[in-house]
Amino acid sequence: MSLAAIKAEPKLAKMELIRQSRLSVAPVRDDEWAVVLKMAGK
Repeated sequence: MSLAAIKAEPKLAKMELIRQSRLSVAPVRDDEWAVVLKMAGK
């Protein structure tokens, strides 16, 4: 899964990874993690 795919998912619009200008360690909320796992086919 690419960063572009994550950015394209409306449910992840408020995710810290999307809002920050650089990639770093950032918190991920439980609901965001569930969406990421679903997108990854898990």
